[in-house]
Amino acid sequence: MNRRKHIRFNGDDNQLVNITFSSEMGKVEIPALLVNESFSGCSLVITSITSFNKGETVSLIVGKMEIKAAHICWVKELDEHILKLGIEYDDPA
Repeated sequence: MNRRKHIRFNGDDNQLVNITFSSEMGKVEIPALLVNESFSGCSLVITSITSFNKGETVSLIVGKMEIKAAHICWVKELDEHILKLGIEYDDPA
């Protein structure tokens, strides 16, 4: 049985996403690589210059979309300095 509500599409080759989050340094914006996306969210690969936590609020700019408020659904460490993040948009419409 498929757990997903929406079909996932692979991102374009080398599609970058700007992710903004709050840290002890204030608001920080860094690029991430889009792995796949759907109507309700996306997954990203990012260098782990900071830690990310499930439930953390972020905002994204994916391609030509407007800024999207979102939160982190899951975090998977791929390597010592590389993370994969599952993102769900707060309002997908």
